[in-house]
Amino acid sequence: ASNHAMVEMAESKAKLRKLRQQLEEKTEQYSECKEELEKLTEVTTKLKAENLELCQDARAAKTYRDELDMMKERAEKVDKLEAEILRYKDKMNDIEFFKSRVEELREDNRILVETKDMLEEQLVASRKRCEAVLALENDIIKYKGDIERLQHEREKDRTKIKELLDENSSLTFSHKTSMSESQSLLAEMEAM
Repeated sequence: ASNHAMVEMAESKAKLRKLRQQLEEKTEQYSECKEELEKLTEVTTKLKAENLELCQDARAAKTYRDELDMMKERAEKVDKLEAEILRYKDKMNDIEFFKSRVEELREDNRILVETKDMLEEQLVASRKRCEAVLALENDIIKYKGDIERLQHEREKDRTKIKELLDENSSLTFSHKTSMSESQSLLAEMEAM
């Protein structure tokens, strides 16, 4: 019976040693786990801090991106406005050019109207001169006819005058002859 008790005792001691050894191992494992947990906690804290920093950076980056997008949009608007201003400047230049061209054309038109009026006046004067020339030509034709008629009448008158002169000479001669004859007769009559 004492042997049996001793065996049990030895078994119990062996079990106790084993349990102590297990406890030591577990304690060591616990220490290791605790140390590992502390390290993990530290890493987790660090990661959380880094994550928070990254989140803040991401928010800041988003804000910067938004601001950058806004600035890009504004820059595009500025470019568009500058392009529009250039277009308006070109249009203004075109308007100024066309205004000066219109003024030139108005001046040209005024000169043309004045020239047309002057030419119309000259044309009226030329027509009047043509009419006067035609009237003069008609007068010349009429006067030529009158001259020819007068010349013809003058020729007739000359012939008539010549005839009358001849007749007058003949009559004078006859008269003289008659006078002479009359004187002779008177002398003869007186002599009787």
